[in-house]
Amino acid sequence: MKLVYPAVFTPCIEKEGYTVEVPDLPGCVTEGKDLVDAIEMGVDAASGWVLGELEEGNNIPASTLAQNICKEIKDKYGNYKTPAIILMHDCMTKTTTVEALSEIIKFLKNESYTFKTLK
Repeated sequence: MKLVYPAVFTPCIEKEGYTVEVPDLPGCVTEGKDLVDAIEMGVDAASGWVLGELEEGNNIPASTLAQNICKEIKDKYGNYKTPAIILMHDCMTKTTTVEALSEIIKFLKNESYTFKTLK
């Protein structure tokens, strides 16, 4: 089974690294010492969250739509996180991310975000 959930990566303030939140999976939060580690930790946390739900006989949530991702980049005070790093991917049989990406980019550009290539 292939599941695709967007994750929001926010640079940590007190130390180096990133906090990873998976908005579709309540309470699924982790962090990594750098972006690569944060991605790996995010995948591990989301996989564990989903596995736990399935083992308990619960349904797993569907992936969010673009407007929910845009909502999730705000902090608890309603301010936009700076910078906001959103990594998304799809598989060959699912194109939800591709379909939502132009809406997300348009929204973020309107909010004065810039886009850069990660190296």
